Amino acid sequence: MTSGETLYKKYSKQYDAGEFWFGMTPSTRDVLNEKDVNTILFVLGDFGMVECPIDTFNELINNAKTTFKKDNVTIKHYHICISPPPDVKLFKTKKTTVFDFNSTFTIFD
Repeated sequence: MTSGETLYKKYSKQYDAGEFWFGMTPSTRDVLNEKDVNTILFVLGDFGMVECPIDTFNELINNAKTTFKKDNVTIKHYHICISPPPDVKLFKTKKTTVFDFNSTFTIFD
């Protein structure tokens, strides 16, 4: 992170299967882009955080799993799942890695 950046922080507990799950709505995505957010901080419980540049986030959202509203057309939210340390990756399914976050992961002391 650098001085002057606009950040957005999103927290997830660690779920029983081991991953961290973040739900993001299309309206949140729009606001992040409208407010010129530079970086999203995905906080992984008390393990640490991942810094995700907004351009990377927008690319990831395009590949994320989605849940649709009852009309089966409108996106309700995007699923962002991140594996725990030591191999911090965003994944679409447990078998499909979309992005490696190891280089932007900061462990909490």
